[in-house]
Amino acid sequence: MADIKKLIFFDTETTTQYKDIKELEANNPIGYKLFVKRFNNREMLNKIGDVDTAYIQKAPLFAEYNKVICVSIGMFSSKTNKFVIKSFKDDNEENLIRVVHDIFVNNLSSHFQAGYGIAGCNIKGFDIPVLNKKFLKYGLEIPKCFKTFNIKPWEMNVFDLFEAWKSNGIDLASLEEICVDLEVENSKTILEDKTVYELYHIENNLDLISKYCDGDVFSTYLAAEKICNLI
Repeated sequence: MADIKKLIFFDTETTTQYKDIKELEANNPIGYKLFVKRFNNREMLNKIGDVDTAYIQKAPLFAEYNKVICVSIGMFSSKTNKFVIKSFKDDNEENLIRVVHDIFVNNLSSHFQAGYGIAGCNIKGFDIPVLNKKFLKYGLEIPKCFKTFNIKPWEMNVFDLFEAWKSNGIDLASLEEICVDLEVENSKTILEDKTVYELYHIENNLDLISKYCDGDVFSTYLAAEKICNLI
């Protein structure tokens, strides 16, 4: 049973490092060749159609080709007796990663010493690996709460809503599907059928992306609140 008041929820939003595959080729020729190789090896062509579309749709999923643009962090406040969220966004990825690193290593250190854990939806499969790779990229030591190497599974103080909901089954439900089934607020409506890629590279609307990231954190918290005492 997880104590939801001792969990620090977070969510990460990513997009492509460049607006399209042509910009990737112009700015990073080796990276371009490697992405095309990955694209061909994974047989995305038959599923997606062309490498440019594959870059836009798939690059945000891979730390080697994506760009972290927003991280939202939320936790229960004993002072206000409410769940509070703060988002951190920046067009400069390195600046953002250094800020996030400092928060988890320094600002929240007393919480982790008091037994707090981290939480989110699919953070074991996406957010933690992506942020860990970014920490390493910029020469930062991986925060203790994020460590996965030489750590026994039961030593990780992590609540992953995706993992808890999956219940060792084969069904891969999205956060949206989990929220709808549990009848809690669904953050996906914030995007209004637009993608993070469109909002960032076409509309330059990092504020709405930040709002959406906050929404993901809050929706995950509401879903976790419903099931934490039941598992």
